[in-house]
Amino acid sequence: MSSFLSSILNEIIIEASSYSSNWPPKKAIGGNTSYYWYSSSSDYNPWWQFISTSNLTIQSYIITTSSSFDIRPKKWIVNASLDNEKWEKVDERSGIETGGNTQYFVLSSPVKCKYFRIEFLQQHDSDRQVAMTNFDINATVIKNKKIRVECTNRRKSVSINITALLISLGILFFTKE
Repeated sequence: MSSFLSSILNEIIIEASSYSSNWPPKKAIGGNTSYYWYSSSSDYNPWWQFISTSNLTIQSYIITTSSSFDIRPKKWIVNASLDNEKWEKVDERSGIETGGNTQYFVLSSPVKCKYFRIEFLQQHDSDRQVAMTNFDINATVIKNKKIRVECTNRRKSVSINITALLISLGILFFTKE
């Protein structure tokens, strides 16, 4: 199974509140368990996020963690936003034992967003540092391709974006495969 975020890597920005030396946030994408994102020891509120250039509809997310007990996430919240101003809490987990495994978390309802952030509230034995080996999502990409349609009569010319109209009416969806 290929990674969804890897397939759109050129269309996303990956950020974190911090990272330790050679373990930047981008290392949590792609499924290679030899790499991971690792927050810095001075970060008391670690978070990791990606920003998409396209609108996404996300149904679930996937986390693979380190097998090292003390830096595995135990409690977190997930927030989503379309504009980086208005954020919505879309998931919250507590008492989770991830233990170097891959776990799937289904959202209570699909969320439309460009920004998707996971805020780590508690790790197993560490005061603050957290590591994530892999992060991915199950999502639909909505591409807004402009199609020009002209209806011309002698008095008026009309141009509309058919794709945007069909998407806004809930008739058309695009999926990246």
